[in-house]
Amino acid sequence: MLRVFGKLITISGLDGAGKTTQIDLMTRYLNDQNISVRYVWSRGGYTPGFLLLKDVIRKLAGKKVPSAGRTSEREKKLKNPKIAKLWLTIAIIDMFFLYVVYFRLLMLLRKTIIADRYIWDTLIDFRLNFEVIDIEKMFLWKLLVFCSPIPDYPLYLDIPLEVSVDRLSRKDEPFPDSEETLSNRLDNYKKLNEQANWKSVDAIQPIENVYDDIIKVIK
Repeated sequence: MLRVFGKLITISGLDGAGKTTQIDLMTRYLNDQNISVRYVWSRGGYTPGFLLLKDVIRKLAGKKVPSAGRTSEREKKLKNPKIAKLWLTIAIIDMFFLYVVYFRLLMLLRKTIIADRYIWDTLIDFRLNFEVIDIEKMFLWKLLVFCSPIPDYPLYLDIPLEVSVDRLSRKDEPFPDSEETLSNRLDNYKKLNEQANWKSVDAIQPIENVYDDIIKVIK
């Protein structure tokens, strides 16, 4: 019997792990059980409020602000500690509204959330993009982690580095991670395993086997 009304399901893992496929299958399954599902894709710096703010700033500042995407100009500006801290502050505040306010409201309304990536995935992004700043020592980050809902079903789709690289090479990704970056991501996932308390699922199995393992977890 399923007891996933008003619960939080999170899915983490390297690119190419099959998160989107499994989310689609899981959503269909939960809907068939008359469970109301809300899908949320999130990543620090790409949350709705921050994206809106960046659009407004670009319109007001024009060419003074780098265009969206991974450009050398953008990377150069974000290496400036003052700009980086301001960027991180705004990103974390918007994540607070998303995770602490919006997620908890949905859960109170008995909506089951399937989150494509969550706090720990963003921490890895921040570690890789802002190496000179200790994100975990920032007061706002500590507050975000403390106040955010703990996932009821934190899933981690586990694939080896070479499988991620191979699958990404066959996908039309606009800004794919390099093999070195993917390797660093994998190392960080392993280090964060204890904090995140992930339920690891072997994602190199056939799709239907991965799906069966996930359903066993949420049952």
